[in-house]
Amino acid sequence: MSVDALRRATTLLEADPVAQAHVYANRAKARMRSGAYGRALRETQAGLRRVESLDAIEAVGARATLLAFRAEIRWQQGRAREAIRLAEAAVADAERANDLPALAIAYTALVGSYQLLGEPVFFFNDTATTEIYTE
Repeated sequence: MSVDALRRATTLLEADPVAQAHVYANRAKARMRSGAYGRALRETQAGLRRVESLDAIEAVGARATLLAFRAEIRWQQGRAREAIRLAEAAVADAERANDLPALAIAYTALVGSYQLLGEPVFFFNDTATTEIYTE
């Protein structure tokens, strides 16, 4: 799906902020794949604004995905400490919403960021991400 189609979908979902947040997540993913990290960050920020004040479990899951993408971007940009902070927030939301894909992305960003810093990752069982991805 093209970014233009996703942009149109966002406007069509004006009455559903959670659905809009998911579309923003897809827009961010498309931007990430093309290496447009600045644009991807803006997409995640726009999505987060849609769900930041919502407590519904669906909103928490959307927030987890958006935070996990932000963490992944920051890790890829070499901003490991910021990535860790974002990934930890994403893990908390993903666990609350039982959002396994967001959890896997957040764990990946955490491990990568700690490795980037040269710090061991004692708290994390690396097979957890593999198990999540295989489900």
